[in-house]
Amino acid sequence: MCIPCILVKHMLENMDFFHDEFRRFEDDVNGLILGTMDAAIAHLDGQIDPVLAELKSRENQDDVDRGRLGEHYSYLLSEYEGQTAFLRNSTLVSLASQLTHSLHKMASFGPLDLDDSKADRSSSSECDCGCDHKKGCKCQHRRKSEYERLGIEYKKRFEIDFLAHKERIKFIEPMRMARNRIIHEGGYANTLDPDKPDYLDTSFSRRFREYVPGEGYLEYGAQVVVSDELLRRNAESAIALVRWVAEELRKRQLANLRETKTVN
Repeated sequence: MCIPCILVKHMLENMDFFHDEFRRFEDDVNGLILGTMDAAIAHLDGQIDPVLAELKSRENQDDVDRGRLGEHYSYLLSEYEGQTAFLRNSTLVSLASQLTHSLHKMASFGPLDLDDSKADRSSSSECDCGCDHKKGCKCQHRRKSEYERLGIEYKKRFEIDFLAHKERIKFIEPMRMARNRIIHEGGYANTLDPDKPDYLDTSFSRRFREYVPGEGYLEYGAQVVVSDELLRRNAESAIALVRWVAEELRKRQLANLRETKTVN
């Protein structure tokens, strides 16, 4: 084996890029994504809490100033609810994007080291039938989501079958669909079909009830609302998934390195 190949192999044996990516993802989720949201909400709390405290201090008074203060507090409260909902929805979008980025990045690391001939990087843009979406899919299969294409790539290249671990990925499809509603539909849960103006598509609200709270979840104006509990549960699931993928890829990388060493 050539000296550069030996050096590369030594580096791969002693540096776990997959674990490094997991730690970066975990830090980004807890710090940049959730941390930014928490800081913004804390800022909003700092605006509304003093007004509430002053209002309570005047609860036994009946004057014009207290009435105006009450109106101001009601206004701040209505703004607060809309702003915090916007922050949580935006945070969900960031979480979904960061998850796909990390899964793509870890796939680019390997796990094959010096012989990447088995890698089929075209799989992520193909249907099961083999047609290329970039040229236009002519088969009967629907266009796959980014997560589905990642699943195909991981299964073909690394023999990691996400569908065999449904408990680990069950949070992804609801999160992905909610993200799409937030980005492409302005946060509306139920949408009108341009070809059928009298038809209201309520499939999202019916499938993912936890994202559309309230009794009017089947109405036109129903909004996607990501609760704090749901957001943090998704974040925990995403971190757990990236940790598991990093561990599985590292196992395969080390196995490939041992196999290459045996052959040589």
